[in-house]
Amino acid sequence: MALREAIVLKQEKNRISVLTGDGEFRSVRWLAPLPQPGEEVLIWVPPLSAKQLLAVALAAAFLLVAVLPAVAWARKPAAYIALDINPSIGLEVARSGKIKSSEGLNDEGEKLVQQVAVRGLLPPEAVKQLVEQAAREGYVTSSTDDVIVISQVCLQSAPLPTLPELEQAAERGLQAAGKEAFVAVEEASPEELAEARKQKTSLNQMRLLKKLDYKPSPPSLKGDTKSAAQKEGLKEILAGSGKKAAEVFQTGSHKGQPKPPWASKKTNLKPKKKTDRADKKDQDPPSKSHSPGKKEKPSSNPRTNQPKPSKNKPKKKDPPAKTKPFPGNGGRRS
Repeated sequence: MALREAIVLKQEKNRISVLTGDGEFRSVRWLAPLPQPGEEVLIWVPPLSAKQLLAVALAAAFLLVAVLPAVAWARKPAAYIALDINPSIGLEVARSGKIKSSEGLNDEGEKLVQQVAVRGLLPPEAVKQLVEQAAREGYVTSSTDDVIVISQVCLQSAPLPTLPELEQAAERGLQAAGKEAFVAVEEASPEELAEARKQKTSLNQMRLLKKLDYKPSPPSLKGDTKSAAQKEGLKEILAGSGKKAAEVFQTGSHKGQPKPPWASKKTNLKPKKKTDRADKKDQDPPSKSHSPGKKEKPSSNPRTNQPKPSKNKPKKKDPPAKTKPFPGNGGRRS
């Protein structure tokens, strides 16, 4: 038996009706004087009998049967987003509208998922970060063959992004990395997603192969088999088919920021030789008289048109010394 607190609800002859802290109503024998309604008392509660235990077990089982489907429905993703660059990635969206989980569908996709944490983000922000990181890793090179395909599958009623919002998110990711690619965003069905999972391939690759009718297969593949084509990326599949992305995806267009024209052109500018700089230094500096806005100062005396006399007077030369004639020789030396 256990001692529990209870509140008196009603008095009877030699009994009281109480409410325990567990929300259980009980009728308890009580010796006089009886406590007043509203008072707190301590009562001994005996363990449940076999019938009571059976009733509790049945109630718990009924509760599980009623609640478990609701829990399973709540845990089921509301949408699925397939992102293919060359890395193939799948994103599950919860009913709250945020990313619930992510998975890499090939080696490149697994590496990219480890680099970018997208759980808890809104789908547009997750797409933007994944596209930007993939472009920085070199999976997007701004060539005419680069393609990014996004497919969204609606599984439940939830606040999901629109297709233009996902397209704009991919464009922001490309612009942040300074790259350009063909971007196509489409709506896919739950049946297509189930079929792609059954085939253990990317949803976008499966849809692309259906659009191409699996023919022609990429030339690098041995045997025109569907399973071999699924191992290639979208770029390789399109290259093998001989078609451009714009011919297959009617709703797509080139997005992002292309390289400036001067970045791709080769310039023939040669570095200046050191002698050129030396020659410039050897040249006389320009005269101050040619500077604009200043009057030219005359360098000569205007009266005589002669150069100005120097302030420092030249020293006078001493006269040559006079020699005395030698006597008796007519003043001449012999």
